[in-house]
Parts: sequence; C-alpha cells; structure tokens
Amino acid sequence: MSERAELSSQVKGLRQRLGMTQQELADAAGVTRQSIGNIETTGKVPQSKTLIPVLEVLGIKPRAASFTAETSRWVAIVGGIMDSLPDDRKAAAGQAAVTAVTNELVAASNVGGEREHVESRHQADYDLVSHPFTEETGELMDE
Repeated sequence: MSERAELSSQVKGLRQRLGMTQQELADAAGVTRQSIGNIETTGKVPQSKTLIPVLEVLGIKPRAASFTAETSRWVAIVGGIMDSLPDDRKAAAGQAAVTAVTNELVAASNVGGEREHVESRHQADYDLVSHPFTEETGELMDE
C-alpha cells in the first residue's frame, strides 16, 4: 500500500476523533464534501493536491523523507522485514516498531520539559501509524 493510500485510509477515523463532519473538513481543507466522502468510502486514493490539504486540517503534515544514511539503512532493514510478514501481521509489527523507536526517543531526553516536547511532537505521527488499517484500497489514481 502506498503512503498516500495509507494516509487516505485514515481520514475518516481522524475526522471523527476531531468531532468534525465531512462538510466541516471539506470547508476547512478547501475541497468538496463529495471529495471527503470519496476518500472515506470508495477506497480510491485521491490526488495529492486533494489529500494534502485534508491531512493538514486533520493535523498531519506530510513531508518528504530526508533521512541520515544510518536511518535510511534501518528503514530499509525494517521495511524488508515488514514486507516478508503476512499482510495481517504488518500493522501490528509496524505499531510495535514505532512504539520501540518512540520509547528510545523519550528515554534519550534527559530534561523533563524536553521529554514532554518530544512526546507531543511525535504524537501525530504515532497516532497515524497506530490507527489500524481497515481494508485494502483500490487502484491508485495518477497525480
């Protein structure tokens, strides 16, 4: 599943957690209510120009990956392991990996105020990946 497919599969849950209607989200993101409905129900992945404003309203700011060489090696290793898992085990394994890395980040923070900052800074990323994937999405639409 592509990153856009994974992100779009979580729109409904994030919107509901924020107590927003589809129309409120659409208005805030500058898209139509029909676009929100399509994202949430059809399984089709929207174009980035539609998806990114929706995600930003929901508190998710997609960004291009720019990792150090060491981080890139670990991402490749963990990604390879994840790809070898059965599909029904991938979400749980991903959640466990994010939890382990987040715990290391928090443990590395020596100052109480910094620990709180680190936890809040990564909460949105953690929430994003810890939300269970509900179903496989449809075909990707060209950007």
